Amino acid sequence: MRRYRVLFTEWCKPQELAEDLVVNIEIVVDDDDDESRGEGVCKMCIRSSPIFFHHLIPRETHGKYIRARSLPSGVEGAPTRIFLATYGMLLCRPCHTHVHRVGSNDELAETLSAPSKILAHPAVQIFLAWRIVR
Repeated sequence: MRRYRVLFTEWCKPQELAEDLVVNIEIVVDDDDDESRGEGVCKMCIRSSPIFFHHLIPRETHGKYIRARSLPSGVEGAPTRIFLATYGMLLCRPCHTHVHRVGSNDELAETLSAPSKILAHPAVQIFLAWRIVR
């Protein structure tokens, strides 16, 4: 059986692995943000509708945190691709779109990287007050 020398970006440590243990990360992690996760309850407006996965630390910034081997303050977890790809919340399309209008991806990663921080943001509170009565 073939062996591969693999460099794990999370640890910057090369390892030798058997061919059957090497798996493409794109197969393991489903990072397609445009695809609905089906019907569910939005964690912001509490409506039942098609829901989408919102990365609490935007995908565009993942490389920065993996290279630095640290996460934004207040985030509990390891700065790995798998953690970053699964750290998020399920939102309906209007709420997901609104969160991304609140700030740039860097601002979202640094200041709105937890559900409680998103819900406490003044612009989000105004949007939710409008959305809930609609």
